[in-house]
Amino acid sequence: MASLPSLPPAIEAAVPLRPYQSDWVLDGSRRKIAAKSRRIGFTFATTLEIALDAAARRTKWLVVSRTQDTAKEALEECANHLRAMQLAERRFKGYSGNFDVSEATTDLFFDGVQVKTFAIEMPNRSRIMGVTAAPDALRGFGGNVFLDEFGFHKKSFELWRAASTATMLAGHRLIVVSTPNYQQGKFYELCRKAGLDKGAAPAARQAGIWSAHWVDLYVAVAQGFPVSIEDCRDLAGDEDTFLQEYCCAFLADGECFIPFDLIVANEFSEATLDCDLAQCHGPLYLGMDIGRRKDRSVIWVCERVGDVLWTRMVSTLTRATFAEQEAALDALMPHVQRAAIDATGMGMQLGERARERWGWKIEAVEFTQDLKERLANETKRAFEERRLRLPSDAAIRSSINAVKRYVSLTGKPRFDAVRTEAGHADEFWALALCAATAHEEPCSMRDAAEFTAGLTGELAGMRF
Repeated sequence: MASLPSLPPAIEAAVPLRPYQSDWVLDGSRRKIAAKSRRIGFTFATTLEIALDAAARRTKWLVVSRTQDTAKEALEECANHLRAMQLAERRFKGYSGNFDVSEATTDLFFDGVQVKTFAIEMPNRSRIMGVTAAPDALRGFGGNVFLDEFGFHKKSFELWRAASTATMLAGHRLIVVSTPNYQQGKFYELCRKAGLDKGAAPAARQAGIWSAHWVDLYVAVAQGFPVSIEDCRDLAGDEDTFLQEYCCAFLADGECFIPFDLIVANEFSEATLDCDLAQCHGPLYLGMDIGRRKDRSVIWVCERVGDVLWTRMVSTLTRATFAEQEAALDALMPHVQRAAIDATGMGMQLGERARERWGWKIEAVEFTQDLKERLANETKRAFEERRLRLPSDAAIRSSINAVKRYVSLTGKPRFDAVRTEAGHADEFWALALCAATAHEEPCSMRDAAEFTAGLTGELAGMRF
């Protein structure tokens, strides 16, 4: 077997790589794919490979990232590599530029946001571009393509059609990298064909048209990645999260009530985990799921813009006293149009006291199986109709995905989630309450008396 080529000595000294990163960078296959653990340096290694290629010959690369922010970060990483080459090897001698990343606005929109492109122009006329994962942004491009974290891209099948045709001509390369994201989407389909879905490295590197790489956290740590596996397991919070995020396991999503890809389809960079509510222009609504010892309390605030609910705040209170929970709620209520509070069990007193302080603005909701079924079904419908805007957050994603639909022997559905250290789907129920209370509101104080029946009665025929 022929030995792999080496990086240029000056580059190797300036940019030390771990063995799995060197193996990846030096694999010059036309099409290669990697299933990898989170945060082990694959994007860093791939941007180095792109920079080396663009410095060696006149070529074009397109980096496709999940968001515009990550696309820009990837281009900045390429620029850093190019600056390091200039220092280490005196490459581009006489070039006075600094490999700055330029930014341009297109006439395309993706998920309601105007698409920007980022670019680095090089003295040898190579060009490296970056863009968010909008299929239309790839149309008309021809050259090399890097799909970064492809498992989390929206419209992955449409994006794949655009990327695969962009690289169809001889000499154009296609690189696909991602952490697994359940058994769904185009990335999972590609990994199955390449043999990367078995929970271990494939026996053969070459699988059809693909050069396949598989690096989980155990492999990375064995090759010098400086983290504690047990710390990562504890931070993951539950075994499923650890297996998928760090061990390259494609978990089955069939039992989950709201599929993972449906959650991701409702994530938007403009949704926020925290903001100044006084600066919001639309009406605000609040849902609060109550916990004390085992579960956390979660407050979810949305702003209604037309028929869409934009998340503006998600506040998690862990082992907070009831006084602390009341204080957190009271601080938000002056900005909120209406609020629905879980008044089941230990939440009953908090709901009653909040109702005394804030009157008809508070809905004290006692969870029953029938009510939870209605809440769950209506929340799923809101996901399906793309009427929610959620921040991109792993804890929120896991909480919503944790809810499962069970059917009893009598045929009665039940909605529940496995209780872990990360909670008991607390974010999901806070979101469901928030969405329900935003459905309709009293038109004036005169109507408030008629509104006191609360969500329990209102949900019988509602559709939010």
